[in-house]
Amino acid sequence: MRFSITTENKKDAGAYIFNKLQNDSAYLIFDDLKKEDEVKALFRSINFNDESAAKELDTWCKNYLQDKQVNSLRAALRKKRSRRNKDVLSIELDRDVYSDLKDLAAAEDMTLKDYLAMLIQDRYHEVKPPVANRAKQRKKC
Repeated sequence: MRFSITTENKKDAGAYIFNKLQNDSAYLIFDDLKKEDEVKALFRSINFNDESAAKELDTWCKNYLQDKQVNSLRAALRKKRSRRNKDVLSIELDRDVYSDLKDLAAAEDMTLKDYLAMLIQDRYHEVKPPVANRAKQRKKC
């Protein structure tokens, strides 16, 4: 099955590549540093609001990424899509934090899940974080 960037995943793919270029100095490796700068500039020139962005990004990936990098990108996009389609997410806690949280929930005669949800809702209504509205808008997209 051939992988390609689509209009549905172009922004996620762009964000993934942007983060890689920012945080991984070895993401693009060329013998010539000038070529590397040109390739990065070409990526930055893609206008993700344009209709042609998906095609441009797909071409960029095919021309400048190695198979392993394309496979990692595909896996990241698949994982992101999967997370968006789930109503339930998981988190990781250190064992001692989990034990403390479990004890606090038991003291209230609640399940850990219900206790954690109650704590978050109580704090959320106190703080009313400004990013909450943006997060809810992103979720609708």
